[in-house]
Amino acid sequence: MDNPKLSCDTFGLSLIGKQLANLVKILPQLIYVIDLEQRRLVYINDRITDMLGYTKQDIEQMGNTLGPIMVHANMTAFSVDISQRFENLQIGDSLEFTMAFRHKNGEIRTLKNTATLLQQNEEIKNRYILLLAEDITDKVAVDLSEVEIYKRELERQVAALNRSNQELEQFAYVASHDLQEPLRKIKAFGERLEKKYKDAVGDEGRFFIDRMINAAQRMNKLIDDLLTYSRASREFETPKQVALNDVVKNVIDDLEIKIQNENAQIIVENLPVIEAQAVQMQQLFQNLIENALKFRKPELSPMVHITAEKVSKTDFDKIPLLNPLLEYFQFTVRDNGIGFDSKYADQIFAIFQRLHGRTEYEGTGLGLAICRKIVETHNGYIMAKGEEGVGATFIFYLPTTKNK
Repeated sequence: MDNPKLSCDTFGLSLIGKQLANLVKILPQLIYVIDLEQRRLVYINDRITDMLGYTKQDIEQMGNTLGPIMVHANMTAFSVDISQRFENLQIGDSLEFTMAFRHKNGEIRTLKNTATLLQQNEEIKNRYILLLAEDITDKVAVDLSEVEIYKRELERQVAALNRSNQELEQFAYVASHDLQEPLRKIKAFGERLEKKYKDAVGDEGRFFIDRMINAAQRMNKLIDDLLTYSRASREFETPKQVALNDVVKNVIDDLEIKIQNENAQIIVENLPVIEAQAVQMQQLFQNLIENALKFRKPELSPMVHITAEKVSKTDFDKIPLLNPLLEYFQFTVRDNGIGFDSKYADQIFAIFQRLHGRTEYEGTGLGLAICRKIVETHNGYIMAKGEEGVGATFIFYLPTTKNK
């Protein structure tokens, strides 16, 4: 059976209202009507030629459908979806969607469509959809161009930042490594002076020698911490399944003498197995436990409590810095030490940051900075809570797998 004509016949115009016939002819939008029962076009205006290069006769030869010139990654799924949305339209509703079409010259054009259900009456027995389409190809191209420019600039800045970070880490590593040799000589010659000439130089001489040796030891510790910090974001080992209870047990064994001397109690709940770098996990827990032992109250035996729990969906949404593609555990390391003012909660993770003088508490100010770097290297997040005279709590989040 021959396809019906799509020209402005009496039936076609009756669908959109005869009184609108002249307006339809001059409107800049492409206007077409689809019979929902027959699944075909029953009307299309002359803008089809302006926008897509086809004549009404071309559309008739296609079977009174725009399907052959539609462009979509999954046309079947799109057709089912849009048909269902058409079926659900009620009088007074409108539906907007964009669709790509292939112009007769081969170009891809993007049309923004607004669909409305035509009200049935004596002339309109079936259900029909009236669509107005606007060519937005140029606007989409401009938007995509701006997005692409922004994306490339962002990628350039990220690459520059990564290079800068790598250069800084390399500088810290090389500088620290190269400083080790002259420092060892200063320390060695200082110890020889102390041993061989301590009686000859007198009290003042011995005082100067002691100061020199102590300064060399502090410098050595600082260099060691700088090397650790520079390594914290490097992939020195392949991530593997790490049982964190075993990690903490090893840390406690390493700190056994210090723990005994401080009469400290380390309570460790059941910790999970996660994918991580084992050496860095050891460094992380050791730094946090040593931090608790260091900042103890003089009159109170230190107590450190370590727990872990799976992060729920509700809690996850409260921490925007976590990767939504990963599942996390929350770890808590709580102590009963001297604590700190909560206003310093962010400051204590900064490199070389100290809240107390070197004469009060030893250290280089790098321990917590190293912790933060390790956690962030593992796609995690760390924070601290404290109250002066009550204690400190370190909370950090690590994913079950390092990457996903």
